[in-house]
Amino acid sequence: NSSRPWGMMLLGWESLIQEDTVNWITFDSSEHVTNISYTGKVGGMFAGGDNYVLIGHQFYQQPDRFTVLPGQQGSDASKALSVYPTYKDNASGEWYFNNETVTNITEMVYILSDKKG
Repeated sequence: NSSRPWGMMLLGWESLIQEDTVNWITFDSSEHVTNISYTGKVGGMFAGGDNYVLIGHQFYQQPDRFTVLPGQQGSDASKALSVYPTYKDNASGEWYFNNETVTNITEMVYILSDKKG
């Protein structure tokens, strides 16, 4: 688990993230964000290389729609996978969503990989 305060970067944020685990992105002190939009690039994913990462977010409310990849149609939670995406079973941009009523925290996890949908 790693955290870094906001700072000016010349080319944006860079990080190394692991395969085989969910890499949770959080926005500290912004529990009730109503719109999250960001862009990112993932490098080093070559066709046939079985390369992927899982990115996750936790929310305190259910978003209206999700869009993972550029040009992808926004979808509501009814289009989500019922389990976390895996490299074996899913293509890049597919996503899981769970609205947990016991803890009032919802999870959204998506996969970025070398497999096109």
